[in-house]
Amino acid sequence: MGNVAASTGPAQNRVEIQNSMNADVERVRTVYEQDVRTSREEDAVLEYHDNLQYSSPLREYVKVHKIGEGSSGVVYKVTKKSNGATFAMKCINTSAAQCTDDMLHREIGTMLQCDHPYLIGIEDLYLDSQVLYIIMELVEQEDSTVSPDLFSWVTEGYGIGNRDITEKEAACIAYRIASAIKYMN
Repeated sequence: MGNVAASTGPAQNRVEIQNSMNADVERVRTVYEQDVRTSREEDAVLEYHDNLQYSSPLREYVKVHKIGEGSSGVVYKVTKKSNGATFAMKCINTSAAQCTDDMLHREIGTMLQCDHPYLIGIEDLYLDSQVLYIIMELVEQEDSTVSPDLFSWVTEGYGIGNRDITEKEAACIAYRIASAIKYMN
């Protein structure tokens, strides 16, 4: 019995040491990721406040028509008075239960920091009374009777001439989505 204990002792010690080192590495990695996440969130909050204008966007933009409505607000097509450029204006009631300051700061602040060809960019940001107005790039839809969601576009042929999507088009979409996800991470 003594020989068995002696032969498994050093191996068992190596396993214990390795487990201890793995635990230390995991602890350091977790702390590092929390610090990075906290730093990015702080940057996003600063970006949000640096870009927020406390006035009505209708001083600089003209509503063209309503594009859609969802649980978090209404979206309008707008034209910038100074240059005639068209944008989407999302109007969010900030007093709604599902709308928290923390969520707005993180999500919109992060979007403001993004500069990628396959992500929607924010042009301007306004707060007037309790309504947050996000002026962003407009993705035009050719047929206003069709919801321009990706799932319908791929599975039902909407937006591509009422035909099935080709393998090349599907690959292009997958690449662009993956590219945007990689950029965000």
